[in-house]
Amino acid sequence: MSARERVNLATVLEQLRTEYDALQERSEERRTQVQIRELQKQKQQPHSPYELREAVLDKIEPLLPDPGEEREYFSMTLSKDSDAMSIDPWPLGNLFAISEPTSFTEFQDVFPGIAKKLVAEKPLLVVAQEDFREEFGLTSLYVPDDAMQDKLQRIKRELVDPLVAETAQTNTRIELANKEIDARLLELAATHRAQQEQFQTKKGTLEDHMRYVTRSVNLQDAVPAVSKQHHILDSKPFYSLWLKDSPAFLLLANQLVYLHTTKKDKPLELKQLPLDSILSAHEKELSQEYHGIDDGAFYDGHGYKLTDAQAKVASNIFEHVFTGKEILPAPETPAGYVIRQRKVRDDETKPRHWGQLHLAQKKPERVVLGKLLGSGTSYKAYVFGEKTIVEADEEERATYVFDTSHFENLRTWQRSRLLEAQPAGFTGRIFHDNKDAWKQEIEHVLGYKAVQG
Repeated sequence: MSARERVNLATVLEQLRTEYDALQERSEERRTQVQIRELQKQKQQPHSPYELREAVLDKIEPLLPDPGEEREYFSMTLSKDSDAMSIDPWPLGNLFAISEPTSFTEFQDVFPGIAKKLVAEKPLLVVAQEDFREEFGLTSLYVPDDAMQDKLQRIKRELVDPLVAETAQTNTRIELANKEIDARLLELAATHRAQQEQFQTKKGTLEDHMRYVTRSVNLQDAVPAVSKQHHILDSKPFYSLWLKDSPAFLLLANQLVYLHTTKKDKPLELKQLPLDSILSAHEKELSQEYHGIDDGAFYDGHGYKLTDAQAKVASNIFEHVFTGKEILPAPETPAGYVIRQRKVRDDETKPRHWGQLHLAQKKPERVVLGKLLGSGTSYKAYVFGEKTIVEADEEERATYVFDTSHFENLRTWQRSRLLEAQPAGFTGRIFHDNKDAWKQEIEHVLGYKAVQG
């Protein structure tokens, strides 16, 4: 049994809708999204070179000679192996180096004195009142005296270098912290994706279940009736016992039995198909969960189990067909069918040979006449509780033994098919070669379930 309530499908449907509404809140996803946003807020941007430059200038500008005047400081370095020289802003030349090297020869032509000092001192600190680098067009470039050189170097050593080091350490801490946050964000992003997938899966499952239960609820008030409709079981419309848009099926030994005829003047006949050919695996799961799949119960083509009232109508019509009565479609009547009355002759029920007489003396619960074992040969089926024994009117033909629960499903099978397939519910046959041996076999089959005559 499923944990879900099977009896009151309307209550089950309401529970499913409540569960679906709660799922739509997506509370787990929302919590994860909040965590992601909070972590994103914790991320910091490392200090850029421009921020460092502003911080350095704020500290050293008041200490530079002639504060307030527009001056630029540069560090010049001459390459050892070429004519090239570099001119970098001081004191952060490593962060703001000029990308293209400068020709020392050209520089020497414009600033011979400074070039001479550069060759001698390497590197050289110089000062310019304006930007001199455009083709060395300015002559305001000069080399500070030794005292100013010392002061500038001390400023760099005592103020600039510690600030640069501190900024580098801070940036390192920020980068490490950001890496940890990024790793956690990746985990949360994966969690969020999984939650989205779980949501879609649960949403689809609940919607599927709600559709199924809604359909079941809507079918509970339907009345089974014989009519003619289209269905995938046949290329043409056919008469059957229908529950709205599906034939009513009787489940017997994993086979679905239904009524079928294509003509109004032709009696309804029994047809059968494997359960799996009608119900998909998913429909079987839903039917099992909400109705239960029980042998001997009636279902529609999607696994809906007929209510007791609906099953009573279906059972009555199927019983007529099982017992050999001819059910003719009659759309003009309220029930949609009529029973063709056929008077049973005395010679039809009277035992025709000693085997039938012996079985009749065992006082069976009932005797079934009609089309049995798929041939024109006349047979009688004697029902004894859990066993049903089928005996031909002709003594030379063998006796066939069935489990009663499977008999209705197998009664129309041809003898050759029974012997070849050996289906569940067919327990074998007994020959009339020896009367005493035959009777012993019958006693063995019936055990103590038959009333001795």
